[in-house]
Amino acid sequence: MAAMMRIEIPIDLGLVMGFELVPRLTTREEDKFRWQEFLADFKQMHLRDPRVEWKDNYILFKFGERPMLPYEGHKFLRFSSEGSEAIADKYVQNLHWFAKRHFGDRARFWDEMAGQSAHYPMAEVRKSWKSYAKPDEVEAPVSISSALHEEPLYEIKELPGNRKGLIALSHIPQGTCLVDEEPLITLTGEFGEHEIVKQLRKLPKEKTIQFLHLPNRFPRESSVFSGIVKTNILPGGEEGADNSIGLVYHTISHINNGCRPNCQRNYNNKKRREYIHTIRDIAAGEEIVLSDKTLSTYAERRSWLKKKFGFDCTCALCSLPAADHRASDRRREKMQDLDAQIAAPLLVKSNPDNSLALCRQYLKLLDAEFPASAMALHVRLYFQAFQICAVHGDEARASVFGERAYKACLLCRGEDSPSTRSYKFYSQHPAEHFNFQKCGQRWKTSMDMVDKSLEPEKFEKWLWRA
Repeated sequence: MAAMMRIEIPIDLGLVMGFELVPRLTTREEDKFRWQEFLADFKQMHLRDPRVEWKDNYILFKFGERPMLPYEGHKFLRFSSEGSEAIADKYVQNLHWFAKRHFGDRARFWDEMAGQSAHYPMAEVRKSWKSYAKPDEVEAPVSISSALHEEPLYEIKELPGNRKGLIALSHIPQGTCLVDEEPLITLTGEFGEHEIVKQLRKLPKEKTIQFLHLPNRFPRESSVFSGIVKTNILPGGEEGADNSIGLVYHTISHINNGCRPNCQRNYNNKKRREYIHTIRDIAAGEEIVLSDKTLSTYAERRSWLKKKFGFDCTCALCSLPAADHRASDRRREKMQDLDAQIAAPLLVKSNPDNSLALCRQYLKLLDAEFPASAMALHVRLYFQAFQICAVHGDEARASVFGERAYKACLLCRGEDSPSTRSYKFYSQHPAEHFNFQKCGQRWKTSMDMVDKSLEPEKFEKWLWRA
């Protein structure tokens, strides 16, 4: 049985100031999404704040009464600290501002020095604080792979070039969760040999053997451990976006690079597990591949792979004739150019029709470059289109683009991803997005104005305002 985690409980020091959410949040999906948006907003500003410590299940603030914020919003009642402490005053007011932005009048500020009192009784607040230490038990979702496949979906095989890789044993449909894996070791910040050895000593014998059997392309490193880590380490975060976390796996570390990938990785920070989903159908005998440089050109990819891993890429895309490389490069360069234009706030505000047209142009290039795929790039593009419509009050089109973002995310990240649940919520409640009507009501519509009886071609014209 796991040892109970100790948690510091703030002490009541008399006159305090703080904010509450009245009524408190529920466990309903819409409340979960709002709370996660609130935390993400705060994290963007305070990720490297020395006074903020990111614990396993809550955020600890290192000042005053050491107040906390839980990762599970339904547990939150209040955030408070001594009003006499200047730094506490600053954090309470900043957090209230963030909360007001996401929860409106539900975020209630009070200051006992001004004669205002808290809404929730202290006994109830203390009980909520104690609950922060341990997450609620949740029923784990069943992945497509575990639900539909009893036989192994892939095998780790020796491949040409003295390397190993994952090969599909049968046809694998798009959206399948291929791998659900906990890292062998997790490294943060600047790490050295001592930290690697320290973590290896904690592993069971069979997992230590798995680590030692991983490829080592850097035999001249100070030790075999460092060489293995350098060869196999992957960045953490969703889509590998957090370079402050390094992860080494037994199975996932065997998945090779493919410049036109057929699957995508997704690290769940809360569960500390990595998931690999297929972004298109994979044929029996086909190698399972990821891409670290999705929109890089042929020359850029080969240079990076040679420098990082010491090999010349011979994947299906890189093995095409030179004319095909040039066509692929043109598409990728154009997509990078369009991406910068689509994200320009001034264009979205002043000429949203043009912004939406650029999104559609990008989508056509994306589908040409990555046929029959559902990638993170699709998710991002559809949600950009959602936001263009939402900021101008167009609930109808925003709901359609939100649904497309959700469906693409469901395939490439799975039902359990916080992003998937967020896109699903906004597809059903576009007016709840914090930027809704931020640029006015130029395109104002309601969700019941989506005409699903239109023929596909006419529907697309309506959707893209073409």
